Amino acid sequence: NDIVVEIKLPSMFNLKEGESHSLFITWDVFSSIDGRGEFSPQMNASLQAIPFLSDLLYVACPELEPIYAIRTDRNWVISSLGVVGEPTYMSLDRDSKRLYVLVPDKSAIQVVDLAINKVVDNIFIPLDYPPSYMTVSPDNSIAYVLDEKGKNLISVDLLSGAIIYRI
Repeated sequence: NDIVVEIKLPSMFNLKEGESHSLFITWDVFSSIDGRGEFSPQMNASLQAIPFLSDLLYVACPELEPIYAIRTDRNWVISSLGVVGEPTYMSLDRDSKRLYVLVPDKSAIQVVDLAINKVVDNIFIPLDYPPSYMTVSPDNSIAYVLDEKGKNLISVDLLSGAIIYRI
């Protein structure tokens, strides 16, 4: 006997270009077997929620492009952020609830507002080659970006987007 399961999708599941959202399909294995040993799959679909920042880990997956938020207390992927352009290095500013993401394919630092899970700004970096590495000052005000091939180091004011210096 083939078992067919139909799951009602949330009505608000809507994607725009450049966005990423997670749709979670859960299967309650214990509820799927009744007291007589009969099998009836109990499944549910739900959208991601905007998470609290505490106890979260952000992981960039350059080949897949989204950034995933992981609950560290349970090791669960709980949401994804649409960052296009092979995101690599990141820095989290917990005070402003912003995530700064180096996006080499766009030669930019994308600013993600974690309160709404969206890219809110692009800081373009004038380099001859794609940027290779990024680190951010302890106060989250300056990003240091290196392009390995051209051997350039640029410092960027993250509040204004202005280039401070290039060596």
